[in-house]
Amino acid sequence: MKGTLFERLLNYYGITQEDFTLLCRDYDLDHFLDGHHFDNIEDAAALVKQTMAKGGKIMIYGDYDADGIMSTSILVNAFHYLNYDVGYYIPSRYLDGYGINMEKAQEIANKQYNLVITVDNGISAFEPIKWLKEQGIDVIVLDHHTPSDKMVEANYIIHPSVSHFGDIPTSAGFIAFVFSKYLLGKYETYLAILGAISVVSDMMPLKGYNRNLLRTVFALYKDGIYDQIDVLKDEDDFNENTIGMKIAPRINAVGRIVKDQTINRLVTYFTSHNQQTIYALAEWIKNINELRKEKSQDAVSDLSSYIDEAKPAIVLNLDIEEGLLGLVANRLVREYRKPIIIFTKDSSAPDIYKGSCRAPKGFNVVASFNALSHLIVTSGGHALAGGLSVKEENYEAFKKAFEEYAEGVVYEDAGEEFIELGITELSLENYYLVQKFAPFGEEWPAPVFRIRRIKTNSLTYSKNGLHLLSNLGMNTRLVGFNLSREYVSQFDYVDVYGTMRLSYFRQQQNLEFVAKEIVESIV
Repeated sequence: MKGTLFERLLNYYGITQEDFTLLCRDYDLDHFLDGHHFDNIEDAAALVKQTMAKGGKIMIYGDYDADGIMSTSILVNAFHYLNYDVGYYIPSRYLDGYGINMEKAQEIANKQYNLVITVDNGISAFEPIKWLKEQGIDVIVLDHHTPSDKMVEANYIIHPSVSHFGDIPTSAGFIAFVFSKYLLGKYETYLAILGAISVVSDMMPLKGYNRNLLRTVFALYKDGIYDQIDVLKDEDDFNENTIGMKIAPRINAVGRIVKDQTINRLVTYFTSHNQQTIYALAEWIKNINELRKEKSQDAVSDLSSYIDEAKPAIVLNLDIEEGLLGLVANRLVREYRKPIIIFTKDSSAPDIYKGSCRAPKGFNVVASFNALSHLIVTSGGHALAGGLSVKEENYEAFKKAFEEYAEGVVYEDAGEEFIELGITELSLENYYLVQKFAPFGEEWPAPVFRIRRIKTNSLTYSKNGLHLLSNLGMNTRLVGFNLSREYVSQFDYVDVYGTMRLSYFRQQQNLEFVAKEIVESIV
């Protein structure tokens, strides 16, 4: 092993000591943007204030995923802080589909709203927004989805690329949080927390202003103040892992499973000040998430017989609920490392198939949709994820065309880089050193370590022999799930690839090396 662990970490991330110093700078909520600014954001906020001054009715139109829920909740809270009542709506994935549509636009007009703010949608809602404008209703779009060459006819569009904010993609919740400052005159910590959740939940790159917001929020967070977050994270620390593994999945589960407008209870949850309401809704959210786990497990339990691994992409048409499409696609893209699209029949239009696409780095989902637009009814998304619909009669043609498009795409290498680590280097001191490089996530992964030449006859396992549970020293353990004694013991020595984490058991703090992969050690 060359150099200290710190030097090896710098090399792993390809940064210098000076870069690291910048990476670890402390920010506060007044400076996390680091000089970045949205064009026209002051003018958009001024339009909101003019509407309020006239006593106008304001509607916030959101989306059913965690980013959309956070975005909507941020703005509803901001108006509450201003003692101004606003309407809001989270569409049902099943009844309304994604984004504002003509039916909802007409309902908004019938209820005599004067201003509509779309969050996490709107950048491609050409017809509804044009129609709203023709009725004399002002529209502000806060969105981050990939725009087309044509712009919607909103009064103002606040969007990372359209508004020349920065080169790093960010979430709609991030945008809504920044916008809230121009309404309130200051940044509110609770709204920052919701914005940070949206950055992680929508898998935005943890670089630049995204990273700055997360570091700032994690430093500010205190247990016992924010009931909605405390209840969803249970006893875990509030960090990117807890958001990604526990908080965001629970929020997303509601939009995936609930088929009616009761999804709007999520905004009630994140805007309520009544503890009884918060705890009751938290129980509802957790119960739905357990149902989501059962349904998603059933959906992927026997897919291998449908999959042709020789194909450059996997396109499947399954009889499953629309809300599970993304979950199944996510599971398969991790396993097969190729573009995945999972379709099912549209519950509101039997001749339409709705699909969810996920892809490894190197494949641009939106670009693929644009190339095959002649076979697509609707589409949208990001570089690595998107949704689309196709006519039933065009499904086979689309499937063939998508597979041909995927042919020859070169994907980025993933997960093969690692840092050599000696067993004696497994220490709390080094764990905290690694955490100085956090938060980890999209485009800034947690470091993978390799410990070489572990003698297998010294390892211990769970009672059923399926999981590796072996002490490596005082309060230090090697753990590996589904790494059975039968598999490991066929080798005399093994190299173990994994990550470090802290665990707590009976008020005892332990350092764990979590094995991701075990291979035979070759001298």
